[in-house]
Amino acid sequence: ATLHRLDDQWLLFRHGRAYDRLPHQIPFRAQMAALKEVGVRSLLSTGYVGVISDALPLHQPVLVSDVVMPTGLLPDGTACSMFAEGGGYLVVEDSLVSEALSKQVRTIATLIGQPLPVDELEVEHVAGPRGRTQAEARRLERAGVQAVSMTLVPELVLANELGISVAAVVMGYRTLAERLTNEEVDRRLAQARDRLEGLGAAFLAHGRPVEPVNTLQRYGRDT
Repeated sequence: ATLHRLDDQWLLFRHGRAYDRLPHQIPFRAQMAALKEVGVRSLLSTGYVGVISDALPLHQPVLVSDVVMPTGLLPDGTACSMFAEGGGYLVVEDSLVSEALSKQVRTIATLIGQPLPVDELEVEHVAGPRGRTQAEARRLERAGVQAVSMTLVPELVLANELGISVAAVVMGYRTLAERLTNEEVDRRLAQARDRLEGLGAAFLAHGRPVEPVNTLQRYGRDT
């Protein structure tokens, strides 16, 4: 993992600076271990999501309130854990997302003139690297899923295991019912990037670490 430093702040591009890693090629464990090694205590994760409901806003940053990971597996088929061979069990008190850190992000967004919507979003992890079929999109909608991501959720799980508190801001760039050309996807992502980058830069300048709420229990030889 390559980290970019700004004073005591760190920036990580999960897909690589040139966006050259597909979701199944992201070294999730190595990236989170690198953040822990340099002393990161709180993390703002950002990303783009596909939204299920037409009622949810597109092209607008939204705070994530919680996440769902049905399989609990990374794209390589191993457990989504820094302790894939056993030895660690994450106790989740309420959510993988830190309420205290999310409040900071909301305040910072208002200060820079880009207030976030009052409503927050739940994001469900889906496998990749491919889009959803129409049948899958209909099943997700019937299940009440609000938005999906192939990359955000593993990052939050692993960061929590390492004692790093997390907030997340995402932007819906498409509904799953839409059929878009590659050119249109690229155009929408470029259109959305400035707002996410602006909020991320403001967080680096003004954000403060908060203590994690969730705890890790250790078992077996790692105890």
